[in-house]
Amino acid sequence: MTIKLIYHNLKSSSGGISPFDEVISRITKGEDMRLACPYLSVSYIKQLIRHCESWRIVTDVEEWIASRNKDARREIQGFIIENQGRIHHYKDLHAKVIIAGENALAGSANFTKKGVIGRVEMSVLFERENQVEELREWFDTLWSQTAPVDITEMAAFADTLPDVHIERSHFAITSKAPRVKSKLVAEAKGRITRIVHGDIEDGHQHLVERIRLAPDREWINEYFDLVKELLSFTGLKADDSRLVLSIPSSYNNLPVTINNRYVLRAAFFRRKPATTGFIFGAQSIQIHELQSKATKSGRFDPLPGEEFDNTPYFFRFGGLPNSVFDDASTNELKEEWMEAALSEMARCRSSSFRKYHEPVFYEATVNPDYRKAILDEAFSNERAG
Repeated sequence: MTIKLIYHNLKSSSGGISPFDEVISRITKGEDMRLACPYLSVSYIKQLIRHCESWRIVTDVEEWIASRNKDARREIQGFIIENQGRIHHYKDLHAKVIIAGENALAGSANFTKKGVIGRVEMSVLFERENQVEELREWFDTLWSQTAPVDITEMAAFADTLPDVHIERSHFAITSKAPRVKSKLVAEAKGRITRIVHGDIEDGHQHLVERIRLAPDREWINEYFDLVKELLSFTGLKADDSRLVLSIPSSYNNLPVTINNRYVLRAAFFRRKPATTGFIFGAQSIQIHELQSKATKSGRFDPLPGEEFDNTPYFFRFGGLPNSVFDDASTNELKEEWMEAALSEMARCRSSSFRKYHEPVFYEATVNPDYRKAILDEAFSNERAG
């Protein structure tokens, strides 16, 4: 019989296995799992329940859904609908507890991927102690006092929320503390668990890292303004399945895709200046002028049923993102770009790349408060200097 403190050490904080995930994976395998927590990652919970004998969850469904962005909320609702009898709603629940077999873990860590591998947390592991039975009775009391959430009410509640939940301040405070960067047990064994698309924390951090590659704050802010102008002209909204604002992991880009083609793309390079790429129609009256200004130009491959002579061009330009329009033909040239984007909208009803859409990219485009917050974070050293 033992009681142990569970927390990150130097090894796990520097890329080793998370002690939280190691304990959780071990005590839940083949056991009846009782879990109480308001903040959960669907991907992480699915990983646990695959190895459990059975399971039940008590959570604050309102807080769980509200803490995620629009895409992740749909996944949460789907998970709850599929497992309605196993999940009870307890408003204002804030405990983080797992009871499995003769063991229990209680502490500050949420059962999310970020909670178990990337935050400074403290939990207590009880192994075959009297407290395990007490925690089991505590959970069973919560369970008996609650019930599954009403699916219709849950959907109505989710519809009232903004697209992205923002917990962050508009300011970044310098900290000398090291960041925790541990791994899940499955990752250490080579079975990398995919991060659920749409997780606000992961998406936010990816966007911050990509923004830091931009030449400076003015450059990336001007790029966001162009994206916003394009969205306004086309009328595309966050939930339009034709729109993809992505943060590719393989390339240092921030592209805007409509259906199956880039219509706007920021590209960052280590040894070359950043460029901004634009789509232009095959019949543009200023093709030769654009070719003379571009750092690189080319044509898209024809799509099914499209002749090569009608395929649009894609031009990349140096300088500030809006600089290609800084002459007498600004309005006409910009209209040609946006008309080319409209043509791509008409090709399909949805993009095959929609799964790569990052809501935080959209939010940074249309929400001035969030954009300021994320630029402050990305350029905190510049601001401090």
